[in-house]
Parts: sequence; structure tokens; C-alpha cells
Amino acid sequence: MNCRTGGLWVLVTLVSGLLSAQPCNSSTAPTGLNATYTPGVGALMQWDAVPSSVGVVLRAISPSGQSISRRLIGAELDQYSIPDNRLVDGIYTWRIQAVCSATPPYDVSPVSAEAVLVKGYPQCPSGPTVTDIDGTVYNTVQIGGDCWMRENLAVTRFRNGDPIPSGLDDAAWAATAAPASAINATEPLYLEHFGRLYNGFAMQDPRGLCPVGWRIPGNSAWTDLVAALGGEHEAGIQLMALGNYADGTGFWIVPPFATNDATNSSGFTAQPGGARNALGAFTGLYQAGAWWNATPDPEGELKFSMLFSYNSSLSSGRLEPNEGTSIRCVEE
Repeated sequence: MNCRTGGLWVLVTLVSGLLSAQPCNSSTAPTGLNATYTPGVGALMQWDAVPSSVGVVLRAISPSGQSISRRLIGAELDQYSIPDNRLVDGIYTWRIQAVCSATPPYDVSPVSAEAVLVKGYPQCPSGPTVTDIDGTVYNTVQIGGDCWMRENLAVTRFRNGDPIPSGLDDAAWAATAAPASAINATEPLYLEHFGRLYNGFAMQDPRGLCPVGWRIPGNSAWTDLVAALGGEHEAGIQLMALGNYADGTGFWIVPPFATNDATNSSGFTAQPGGARNALGAFTGLYQAGAWWNATPDPEGELKFSMLFSYNSSLSSGRLEPNEGTSIRCVEE
């Protein structure tokens, strides 16, 4: 070994030793997290290693909404892989925390920024998520020629920042001729799983409800959706979220005389958030999902699309402007 090479080796060794001697910083979230999926191989999560850490805590939300947590202790890590056969189709949201102690309570860092991983569903060219004016992030999916939100809208403000009135009691809801939104308080997790219900005045308001670059779907978008999925019945089967209320695997109530043949193969993940009628009463929770159609019918009446648990078909109908349904946005 010549002196120059030997000196360089010693310098590298010294620098490496100094870096490894840095104390683990549990006050700062890990950075650089990204997730990739390779068909037939699986998922790979990578991040910037935290010096002197002894592992990580992996946190994920599965496509079914289940929270997943796994602690990996024993080495400074910067990646983790999952085989393809352990992943179901859908969108996973991943975060990590660095672990600075191998013994409880493990001295963990704050959680990192999230990384989104999609398996199975066609991704939108613009990206797997979209964010509204409140900062709420929605997963997206490509169905046919359109990019749709995979969750119902939950925004509390119009695009210009004006608040959307909410919290109206039955009488106030029935009497208002102004925009309003509502959540069904009989379901504690309503907002988390079903978003908000918006009356027709809010749906039509020119200030706009959907994020910039997105709109409430009209006739053409709903028609294209149905056509892409093979007709009203086939569309309904492919749009409905999996699981049912009776066994705790989902929210759809499936009567004994109905076949629970939902597949959610489209990735739309329709949930049965019900509606609010013109008298202010909430109806259809766990039994039906309804979404505004932005195109009025020839007589000027407002329209909506709906899924019922008892027939799994996507149908349509008319509503008064002081009735409320969910909203799905589609990219412009």
C-alpha cells in the first residue's frame, strides 16, 4: 500500500468513525422516504438513514383502512421490502419513525412525511393524491379516461377560502337557500370514512368545492365511468368498497336476500354515507351512497348517482337543492 492510498483509507476510516459516533437524534423525523412497487416483486421503502439509530418503526394505512405498525430493531436501516404476495390491490400510505434505543420506550422520533404506494389500480398521470384547500389529502385512481378521487370530499371551505356553513339543525337545513354541508353524527367515524354531505346550493356555487384543477362530475364523466366498467350493474359491483357492516369488515349493510358481490376492482371505493333529505333528516347510512351530478336535467332539476346495498347497481335520480349528498371530484 502506498502512502497516498494508505492515508486516504485512514482518513475515510476516521470520518466514518466520527459519523457513526454521532448520537441518534430522536427529535427530528426521518427524511427522504419514498415507496415503489414492482409487479411480481413487491414494495420497496427507502429513506435517509438516521445516524446511530438502532432501527425504525414502520407505520402504514392499508387499502382497507387498517392501521399497520411494525418495529424493526437491531441495525441502522435505510430500506425495507415486502414481497408481492403479501400486498393486496390498493393504495398504501407509509410513514416511518427512527428508533434510538433498543429497549422500551425505544426513544422514537416524530413520524416522517408520508409516501404513497399503489398496487393494482391505474395511477393518474398527475399523481396518486390531490389536496384540498384545507390540506386534506385524497387518494386518486384512473378509471377509463378520467381521474377520480377515491374518497368523498370533506372540504370545509370554498376554493376562495370562504367557509361552507355547517352544523345546521333539521329546521335550519330545511329552510336554507344557501350553501351548507353536514355530517351524520350517529356514526362517530362518519367524517373519516364518508366525508361530508353538501346541499345542492353548495354543489352549484361558483366559488367551487373541488381542488383547483378538479370539478364535480357531470353527465359525461358519470356516463364514461359506467361505460368503462361495463354497464350500470357491472359498474356498481366494481365501485363498491369491500366488506360489510354485519361482520365488521366494512360499512355496507347487505340484506339476506342480496348477494355481496362487490369487488371494488375499479379502486373507486364507494362507501354508504347516505344522504340528508329536504326536511333535514339523515337517511340511508350504511345502505346507500349518493354523489352529485353537476349537469342538471332538461327541466333544470338536480341529478345524482347512487349505489344501493341491495342491488349493487349504479342508478341515478333527481334531488331538490336543499337535499344533501356526497361529492366525488374528477380531474379537469
